[in-house]
Order: sequence, then structure tokens, then C-alpha cells
Amino acid sequence: MEIAITSLLEQRHAAVTALKEAQANLELIDDQIYGRLKDQVKPIGSSTVEFEGHHVVITIPKTIKWDQSILRSVASRISDFGDDPENYIDYKLAVKETNYKAWPKAIQHMFQPARTVTPGKRRIEVKQ
Repeated sequence: MEIAITSLLEQRHAAVTALKEAQANLELIDDQIYGRLKDQVKPIGSSTVEFEGHHVVITIPKTIKWDQSILRSVASRISDFGDDPENYIDYKLAVKETNYKAWPKAIQHMFQPARTVTPGKRRIEVKQ
């Protein structure tokens, strides 16, 4: 016996609602734990705190952003000194998909061998 789509949609809605509530509750609990232990935690990185017989590991990741215009200037100065900037700077070339789609077909054709399209993570959205 196959379950009707309507029933599956109702089950999905209930599961999504429960998941959102659980996530919000988990975030509140984590905020309370961090609030009590923050004086013993490093500002960035992993810290293990002993608390009432428990090993609590709190990880605060670091996010690093590099100013692209300054890096270009640094690369230019490195080149001026006769060194290769690629010894110090990783270059990642990218093409915006919206730009690619707007290009003439001849230009798109030149870029085609470098372009790989793979499916992303499936997402189901139900609107009422």
C-alpha cells in the first residue's frame, strides 16, 4: 500500500516544524552553556573545559578574509622583486554563471572545456 503524497507532505511539514523547534532549543541550550563557561574558553579555536564531571569541548572557528586589492598589490611587489607571487598566493579563477550565460556562444564555447556542472544538494520546498 502506497502512502498518498498528501500524507507524506503532512509528515514532512510536521518533521520540519519539529526540527526547527529542536534546533532553536539546542541553540538556546548552547548559549546558556557558553555563557557559563566563556571565561574558560579561548577566543578562537577549541577549548576543553571540565565541568561537573563532563568534558565540554567548545570550538570557535576562525574566519579569515583577505583583501583582494591589497593582495594584487602585494603580488605586484613580489614580481617587482623578481620572485613568483604564486609561491606565496593561491589563485583561484572563477566565472560567475550569470556572466557565462550572458556571453556570446563563441566565448562560451572557449570556456566550455573548463566548466563542469554537477548537481547540488537536493532541496524540497513546500509552499502553501
